[in-house]
Formats: sequence, C-alpha cells, structure tokens
Amino acid sequence: MTKKYNYQYFLSYLVCFILVTQVSVSQEQARISKIPTLNNHEFIPTTGGQYPFTSTSVSAYMGYGQTVNFNVPIYEINDQRVIGLTGDVIFADLVFKYQQRIRERLAFYTRFNLAARLGSDVQTVLGHGLNTITSFEIGWKIKLIEQEKFIMSTQIELQNHKGSFMNILGFVRDIKNDVPDPQITENVPVLTGGTGFLFAYGINDIFGLNFYSELTWGETYKRGENAFRFQLGGNFDVNFYQRFNIPIGLVLSSMLTSQPDVVYANGRTAKIFIFKIAYTKSTDFVLGIEWMNMITPMPEVDKDPLAQSVGLSTG
Repeated sequence: MTKKYNYQYFLSYLVCFILVTQVSVSQEQARISKIPTLNNHEFIPTTGGQYPFTSTSVSAYMGYGQTVNFNVPIYEINDQRVIGLTGDVIFADLVFKYQQRIRERLAFYTRFNLAARLGSDVQTVLGHGLNTITSFEIGWKIKLIEQEKFIMSTQIELQNHKGSFMNILGFVRDIKNDVPDPQITENVPVLTGGTGFLFAYGINDIFGLNFYSELTWGETYKRGENAFRFQLGGNFDVNFYQRFNIPIGLVLSSMLTSQPDVVYANGRTAKIFIFKIAYTKSTDFVLGIEWMNMITPMPEVDKDPLAQSVGLSTG
C-alpha cells in the first residue's frame, strides 16, 4: 500500500517559512541600516542638499557639464569693437564631505569642493578665461528637535574659499588704461562664517521632504569688501524600496544661493534645479546619477547663462 504524500502540510510550512524569513530580513535591514530614516522613510541625499541628521556619513560627487547658448559679450579695446561670439563654458565639480557623530545631538563635519569653469574654445577663453575655486568648510551640527516624523537642527560653520580667475581681455583693458601692475590672473582668498537651520519630514515610507537655509558673513571676491551670503533650498524624494521592494529612488531639488563656491560674481544669485535617480537597496549607501540645470552668474557677462551637467553621487 502506497503512502499518500500530504502536499497541504508541505505548502503550509513553506508559506510560513517565507513569511518568517521576510519579516526577519526586513527587521534586520531596519536594525542595521545606516541611511537617515524618519517614519520608516529612508532619505536620498543630493549634492547641494543639507540634512539635519547627526549620524556619521560620507558623501561624494563628481560632475561635468557646459553652458547652453552662451554668448561672449562685446568689448572695446583701443576703440576697436571685439564682436562677441557664441561658445561654451565647461563646468567641472568635485565634492567630498565627511560627518562624524560626536553625541546623539551633536556632529562635526568637513567639506571639500573643487569647482572649475573654463572656456572650451578661443572666444570663450578670451571672454571668460579659466576660473577655479577650492573650498574647505568645517562645522558643527546640533540637533534641536526630533520626533517620529520630523527633525530640525542648526549648524555653525567656517568656510575658506580660494578663487583663481583668469581674465585676458580685462588684462588688455588694464594695460590700455594704464592700470598699475596689471594681472592676467588673480588669486582671491575668501573667508566666511555663518549659521543655518535644517529640517526633514518623513511623510511616510515612500515620500520625504527636506528644507535648509544658511546665512553667512565675510569677505567677497573684491578685496577689502565684506557682505552677507545666503542659501535656501529644498528636496522632495520618493523611495520605492521600503514598500514595493523596488530599489529605485527619485529626487527633485531646487536651490537659490549666493555662496562663493557657486557664484563667481559678487552680489549675484544662482538658481539650481536637480533631478536624481538612485539605487536604494543598500543599507550602507545611496548611489545615484544627478542631472543639474543651473542659471549661474559669471564675471564679464550681462545675462546669466544656463548650464547643464550630469554627475555621479554617493552618500
């Protein structure tokens, strides 16, 4: 007599095992996850964004782009008009940031940024030259309020920038106007200090919001002058992994800033818009690609050019 195998018991055991395994994996991921989380929402950082979390973290960004329909302005040299020509200015950026948690409500961070703006052909080299800015920042982040869905912090930081500017046509004009000791290049150190407020809100496990503001005071690119600088921005991110097990996240970000590491002209403001798509399955980092549109003021230009760039970021 053949013994009949009971498939119902086998299927029941298999279903129970899968459910228990999935619950255990989810709990383990939540327990060891290093991604900043509020209300079960894991936030997706962007290059320009600032976040209120005081956990230890490392982030980096490398990007490349160029202007769109950039026009070199018209100059007059020795009563001769130099006609402005259409060209491109190349943008290259490298950012590295490290944050160390000191206590639950206190963290120390450093940030290094190298930005370059250079003409891609003869006319834009003449009109815009080769400009670089290196920035080093140190600061303290202090958590003020934390609840299940939102967190707010403040930060205090010191920024040290060094701008290197090449202006060929400006050099020629200085010679024509008998300016003492004309320079084709100029190196300008800029030291600023400031503070700001950071806010994050976890709407649910899919959606999150982040806002930040910063106000600084210090030197400008014109020696002997001081001024206030500001930065305002916000991010809206969507993370599909927690609910749908799809390891994809999306971020829309915007920023308005006059900070010297972005804006090369005193008293001007840049507008930046970012779209990011990210891989969000890892519990240790978020890896993504960022597309950036910038309306960035530059010296010797009357109309702020539009620049577009793409970069790889991790954080």
